[in-house]
Amino acid sequence: MRHTWLWILASALAASAQAQGFREATAASYLDRGNSWLVKGEMERAIADFNLALEFNSRYAGAFCNRAFARCKKGDWDAALADFDRAIQLDPRLVQAYVGRSEIHFRKGDLDCVIRDNTKAIELNPGLAEPWLG
Repeated sequence: MRHTWLWILASALAASAQAQGFREATAASYLDRGNSWLVKGEMERAIADFNLALEFNSRYAGAFCNRAFARCKKGDWDAALADFDRAIQLDPRLVQAYVGRSEIHFRKGDLDCVIRDNTKAIELNPGLAEPWLG
């Protein structure tokens, strides 16, 4: 009887891991398609796919970041800023989110935040400083 419960538990854990892998793969697929829509300039479709990616993985920093870029393209600065903030909260090493957020702060005239975000981006990826050195 004890072995039966162990087998059931092991099977349940394996199924859970498989389902998690499926969810992550599906989220990545929606992110990829959303990126394609973003490149094509189809912001509504891009945002819809990033939303779907987040339904499958609500902690997907890349989906928040890319949805923020799509929202920027639409001029929806406040929603984009919230997405960049969430992306950074989930992945404090996501350079693109700092760069994107700095652009919004620049548009809003908050230069202290621009400097802070760009400094962090350069800290994470020193290669970003090269264009400014010339």
